[in-house]
Amino acid sequence: MKIVELDAAAYRDIPRQLRELAGDIEDGHHPDLQFIVAVLVHPGARVEVRAWGDCTAIEAIGALARGMLLSGR
Repeated sequence: MKIVELDAAAYRDIPRQLRELAGDIEDGHHPDLQFIVAVLVHPGARVEVRAWGDCTAIEAIGALARGMLLSGR
């Protein structure tokens, strides 16, 4: 699994980074991509979870947990 962390100082650059990821997907750099999960965190601990692709809720949760384990956090 490849984990690309966002630069905390560049959080305002998230839209550009998401467009870059979309371009990579469109250009075929991730031919075996099954799904993407994003967690949008807002003030007051409010979160919004979005998933694109072919996954169940359990698979999305598992992918997030696996990513945390592999990132050492």
